[in-house]
Amino acid sequence: MTHEMTESQHIVDQYQRRVSTRPVLRNERQPKSNIWFFDSPKNNCRSIIEGDLPFLYAVLLEGDVSVASYQVSPEPFIVQAGGASTLVAVGARVQLINRTSQWWDFRRLEGLSAAKRKAALKNEGKSALAQSVGVEYHIKTDIDFRGQETAFDNWLLLCAAITRCRGHLLVRERQHLSRYLTQHETMTLSTLLDIQDIDAAYMNAVVALSLQQGIVSTNLTTQLYGPHSILRRGNQ
Repeated sequence: MTHEMTESQHIVDQYQRRVSTRPVLRNERQPKSNIWFFDSPKNNCRSIIEGDLPFLYAVLLEGDVSVASYQVSPEPFIVQAGGASTLVAVGARVQLINRTSQWWDFRRLEGLSAAKRKAALKNEGKSALAQSVGVEYHIKTDIDFRGQETAFDNWLLLCAAITRCRGHLLVRERQHLSRYLTQHETMTLSTLLDIQDIDAAYMNAVVALSLQQGIVSTNLTTQLYGPHSILRRGNQ
């Protein structure tokens, strides 16, 4: 058994992850916004994300164990409510593990007056529509993001660790982590990386996937992730 993709699998994977910039540039909603190309481990695809704020929240969604999948800047979609069909455009659609859904919009409030902030956060029509079809509606802002910078940095690093080893089986590293979790309540990342017969990049990917799935946990909100991070069993 090999740790690598076959050549044909690799070609298919690379093809599926190719994205065209032309539609994005042609239909760009905010001409002065940044465009991000992001390999999402949670969605197992490459996404094109327009704007810094949606990108920041997309990375945070990667680390939310309650989230099964998400789409940023999805195509407008039709919902049936009150006997009428309504075309809906949202900043993101989020599917949770418990099979409920959320609609998100993004707003920048920094530098706005109190009156303009209040106006930016008003969207009773979309909120009522979401409620009528059993969906939660949220507006995510740059103000809300404050205090989550460390978590963002950590999950950007962890997503990169997973992406670098995409297509590798990681069997040996999974076995070592499973054994350590059986024998120890806590361990440091460096303990796992020091195991003699493992590949450090593979182990980093296995730990990152385990954090994403809630198999292990560590402090990612106030401490930068690294060799001295203390890993614990379960999503504590």
